[in-house]
Amino acid sequence: MKKTVPLILLLALAAAFVPGCSSGNTRSPVTQETSVSQTVTQTAPVSETETEAQREKETFPEDENAVDLARMDGNLAYAQAVQMTQEPGGYEGKTVIVYGTYGTRPSPDGKTLFRACVVRDSTACCATGIEFELKDETPAYPEEGAYITVRGVFDSYEENGYTIPRLTEAEMIVE
Repeated sequence: MKKTVPLILLLALAAAFVPGCSSGNTRSPVTQETSVSQTVTQTAPVSETETEAQREKETFPEDENAVDLARMDGNLAYAQAVQMTQEPGGYEGKTVIVYGTYGTRPSPDGKTLFRACVVRDSTACCATGIEFELKDETPAYPEEGAYITVRGVFDSYEENGYTIPRLTEAEMIVE
């Protein structure tokens, strides 16, 4: 009986970890809708040995007055970005710095292309996009999925009954 109890505990402990194991060698495209009018679809180039959390991020100088998601870990940055999309009023007029991947979506009429920084959690299973408008109207935009850091002033606008958050007067660093 004395040998059976530790053996059962050991097997139970081992079984608890088995369902969470995977090879981690495959990644599928990430598609996420934060609202009907704020859809961002894109594929992120992530190597098998490097996750977003492990990347050396290129970012703007530290600003104690900014809401700096670029310096947060993936889960915290994602949670903060979701909060910003759900409760934009608390962030209006604040400088926000976001790190993620570049994504675009066309407007419903197809006349405008919206650009966003897509923020993922640490496991890259969840994502949300924060739209941005650059100060410079004629920049060379990166290809979809490129890693970017964006800094701008948080604002929001109404579209088809939805409040859409965005960064205005934004600057972008492309890795």
